[in-house]
Amino acid sequence: MSSPMSLRPQGARPFASLFVQIAVYAIGLVGAAATGIVAQRNGLGVSAFVVFLVAFFVYTRIIAAVVTLVRRFYVRVTKLRMKKLGAPAVSKNVNPFVGLRERALRISAASLGLGTSAQTQPFGVIMETGFSEGVATLVCFATGDASLYFSTGGGIIGGGGHEAVRQAAKRFVEESDPYSALMAPAAEYPLAKPGRTVFYVLTAAGTRSADFLEDDLGDGRTEFSPLFFAGQDVITTLRESTKPASE
Repeated sequence: MSSPMSLRPQGARPFASLFVQIAVYAIGLVGAAATGIVAQRNGLGVSAFVVFLVAFFVYTRIIAAVVTLVRRFYVRVTKLRMKKLGAPAVSKNVNPFVGLRERALRISAASLGLGTSAQTQPFGVIMETGFSEGVATLVCFATGDASLYFSTGGGIIGGGGHEAVRQAAKRFVEESDPYSALMAPAAEYPLAKPGRTVFYVLTAAGTRSADFLEDDLGDGRTEFSPLFFAGQDVITTLRESTKPASE
C-alpha cells in the first residue's frame, strides 16, 4: 500500500529525529562561527560572514552524513543480532512461527485482559521485516508482553517478564497511536518482502497496516522512522534482557 508520507501524524512526537536535526544545526553553527572568527583574526581577506556561511554548509553536510552512517550501522547490527537469535527450522511441521504470527494478528483486547477503550486506540503493534532468509516478526501489546519470532525458527517469547522489555513494549504501542490514522485497513497479512518492513497496528476497530522500505525507515526518510526506531529499541532490550549471563 502507499502511505500518505507527506503528511505528519497528528499528535506524533518524533523527538529522536527532531533532536538529531537540532543537534546537527547547533554543531554546524558553533563550528561555522569558530571558523569565521579564525578567518577574521588571521586577516584572510574574505568576509567573515561569507566564511561563516560556507563553513556552516560544509559542517552540516558532514555531520548529517555521519549521522546517516551511524543509523545504518545501528540497523545492520540489529539485523545481525536478529539473525544470531534465529536458527534453521528442522521441519516445517515443528516450526510454530505461522501459528504464533496468526494468533498475534487475530488476538483481541479482551483476550489480553485489557479493559474497553477508544475504538481506534492501539492495544498491540506488530513490526515485521523481510530478509533474504525469511522474516523477523516483533509482537508487542499494551500489557507489556513482547516476543520476537523468526520464520526460520527460533526467537524470543515472553519478554514481558522483564521490566525493561515491558516498558519498551508499552512505549512502542503508545507511540503507534498517532500513526494509525495514516495506515490503511488490513484485510490480509502477507509476509514482509525482503528489504521491507510492515507495521500492523491492532485496534478494536480493526487492524491497520503500512509497508515501507527498511532503508527508508532506518535512514529517517519517512514520517514512520521514529516508530521504526521504537521497535528497534524493543528488539535490543529483548536481546539484552534475555541473553545468557555468560555473554
